[in-house]
Amino acid sequence: MKERVLNILCNMLGISSGEFDENLSFENMSSWNSLFQIEIVVALEQEFSVEFAYNEIAEMLSCKDIVRIINAKISKRHLETI
Repeated sequence: MKERVLNILCNMLGISSGEFDENLSFENMSSWNSLFQIEIVVALEQEFSVEFAYNEIAEMLSCKDIVRIINAKISKRHLETI
């Protein structure tokens, strides 16, 4: 999961995934702005077949945050199908 998210972020930023790890965030990437945030959300929703609530989007400040939120959504979806 972490690798998929990191690859999406790096591809969108035009950088090598080997240059960054899960600490990639808006604080250490000047190109991670509000427009980029929207693009991230769209790409992640398509990749993982999920929809994010406003509060989840507001919490997506780093690769770690994104992975945590997606894992929670996928776990919840899995539990609902059981």
